[in-house]
Amino acid sequence: MRFTRPISIATLGALLILAGCQEEQAPQGGFSFPPPQVAVITVKAEDVPITNDLPGRIAATRTAEVRPRASGIVVERVFEQGSQVLYRIDPAPFQVQVDSAEATLRRAKAVQAQAKNASERQEQLKKSNVSSAQAYDDAVAQLAQADADVAIAEAGLATAKLNLQYTEVKAPISGRIGRALITEGALVSANGTENLATIPQLVLDGGPAYPHPGKLLFSEAAVDESPGQVTLRGEFPNPDGDLLPGMYVRVQIEQGIEKAAVLVPQQAVQRDSAGGALVYVVSADNKAGTRPVRVGRAAGARWVITDGLKDGEKIIVEGFQKVQPGGEVVPSEWDPNAVAAAAQKPAAEGGEAKADEAKAEGDDAAKTEQAK
Repeated sequence: MRFTRPISIATLGALLILAGCQEEQAPQGGFSFPPPQVAVITVKAEDVPITNDLPGRIAATRTAEVRPRASGIVVERVFEQGSQVLYRIDPAPFQVQVDSAEATLRRAKAVQAQAKNASERQEQLKKSNVSSAQAYDDAVAQLAQADADVAIAEAGLATAKLNLQYTEVKAPISGRIGRALITEGALVSANGTENLATIPQLVLDGGPAYPHPGKLLFSEAAVDESPGQVTLRGEFPNPDGDLLPGMYVRVQIEQGIEKAAVLVPQQAVQRDSAGGALVYVVSADNKAGTRPVRVGRAAGARWVITDGLKDGEKIIVEGFQKVQPGGEVVPSEWDPNAVAAAAQKPAAEGGEAKADEAKAEGDDAAKTEQAK
C-alpha cells in the first residue's frame, strides 16, 4: 500500500507535463506567414537587333600632303596650327612674270592689228588688180601668225597669274591641319618632295558611345592570315573634330534583326546547384514555380531567352529570397526606375548627414572657443 500512492503521483505529473506541451505546441501549428511580395514583369516578344562589338582604329578618309606648287622663299605662315589657313611664298618674282606676260600680250596684239590692216589692204588691192596674189597670201599668213602669237601670249599671261596664285598655299581638302613642317625663310620647290603640312579628313572605324551614327562601307572578301580576322570599314561624321587618326575604339555593328525574341532582365535569371539557368514563373493563381530556360546572347542589361519562356508569361525580377516553389506570392509590376532612385537616395542622405555632422562639429568648436 505504501508503494501505490507515489506511483499515482508520478503518473499524474507525467500527464500534466504532456498536457502542457500540447498546449504550447497548439498555437505554433496554427500560425502561418503571409505570402511574400515580389516584383514581376510580363514577358513580351519583340524584334531585337543582332549587334556585335568589334575593335578598330580611326583612320582618315583622305589625307592631303600640302606641297608648294611654286618655287620660292616662304615669307609667312598665315595659319594657326590646328586650323585650315596655310602659307604664303614670296610673290615678287611671280608678279614680275605677270607684268612681263602682260607686256608680251600687248606687243602681240599690236603686231596682230598691224597684220590685220595689211591683210585688208592687200585684199582691196587684189580686187583692183593692183597687188599680186603672192603679196595677198603673205599678208594673210602674217595675220594668222599674229593671231597665234596673241594666243600664246594670253596663255603665258594665264600661266604667270596661276603661278602668282600658287604663292598662297591653300588647303586642297577640308579637315584639321597638323603641325607646321617648315618655318618662314625656308626655300621650297615646286618639284621638291618636302611637305609643308598634312591635313587628314577623319572618319570613325568604331565608337561605342559616339553620338553620330555611321554606316558600314565594305567588308573584305578574304580573311587576313596574320590575325585571322576580316577587315570591315565604316564611315562616321566628325563635325566636332573629336576623333584623331590612330585612336583605338570599339564599334557596335548591327548585323540583322531577330524576330519575336524573348528578353528578360539579367537579374531575373537565377542558377541552380548544377549551374543551370532558371526563372521563377508566376501562374494565373499567383503561385510561383521554377522553370529551366536556355540563355542566349546579352542585349544591353537583358538576356535573350532562346527556350523555356513564351509571350505573356509573368516572371519574378525581385523578391526571390522568401519565395518557395509552389508557394503563393503577391505580385506587383517591376519598376526599374524606382530601383535606380532608391540607390541614389542613400547617397544623398549620407551627404546630408555628413553636412549636419560637420555643422554640429563647427558649433561645438565655437562653444569651446567661447568657454575658453
